[in-house]
Amino acid sequence: MDNEIFQEFILDAMELLGTAEDCFLKIEKGESVADHYDVIYRCFDSIKGASGMFDFQNVSIATHKAEDYLQGLKNSSNMHQPQIDYFITFIDIARRCIQGSDNHSAIDLQIPVVGIKYLDESSAELVKHTLSHQGQGPLDAQEKEKFLFDIDLLKEQLKSRYEPVVMIVDDEVGAHKLISKMISTKCLIINALNVNQANTILGICKPHLIISDIKMPGESGLDLLKHMSQSFKDIPVIIISGNPSIETAINALNGGAVHFLEKPFNKNELQNAINKGLLLRMKNYIYEMRKSKLSYPRNSPPTG
Repeated sequence: MDNEIFQEFILDAMELLGTAEDCFLKIEKGESVADHYDVIYRCFDSIKGASGMFDFQNVSIATHKAEDYLQGLKNSSNMHQPQIDYFITFIDIARRCIQGSDNHSAIDLQIPVVGIKYLDESSAELVKHTLSHQGQGPLDAQEKEKFLFDIDLLKEQLKSRYEPVVMIVDDEVGAHKLISKMISTKCLIINALNVNQANTILGICKPHLIISDIKMPGESGLDLLKHMSQSFKDIPVIIISGNPSIETAINALNGGAVHFLEKPFNKNELQNAINKGLLLRMKNYIYEMRKSKLSYPRNSPPTG
């Protein structure tokens, strides 16, 4: 793994954890949970995706659990001290694990019982969505068969996911198999054969990262980028192409792609692109928080 990229991950993770911790300290002083929920949740979601990709499965699993618990407290007017202590302790242990490159130690914290129901399904809200296809109602049996995965099984997987979610969009089945094998870290990989299917998946969940071919029947990867820039700007997209031109690469990067890869690419090239994409996702959110003066700044100046 590129050491410079890894060090950047550590710095950004420390800032996100510090920001979340600062929010909990404000809640401890009496501020509303609702006022800080979105900031904390986005910090946790960024940490969960990036830590899983950088092999900190222990941090990713613990963040998933903390994220679940936070969802259950979303509508609470305040937090009890045991609940605040739970989150502060989690943040402290996660911080020490990442700074010490400790990806083996278990982070097993007991959920405090204070009379508020624990939400044990991280994707409860997502599962409530009615699956639709381009606004034309539920998919029929024939349409479902065109997918490379079982939609009902995907919903079940999303309920208990903690690892990064990566969506691959390519009309060639062989490309899905090859890319899946090349991703070295544990991920939940969702496969879409075209942009329509990608949009359907985006109606169910928000992947941490998307890898898309540029040339496909129907809408292209550039069309997907346009849609992402309008509705899902925080999801990084890597564009791949078997017959690239300079113009194509420029259009993809100008359209919002975080990286452009020419086929055939090797495992290291793909993994570095993924890691940089997830880091950029973290950095973009940190930048947004700094603009809103919500971030708990690190000592070093911002990069990127």
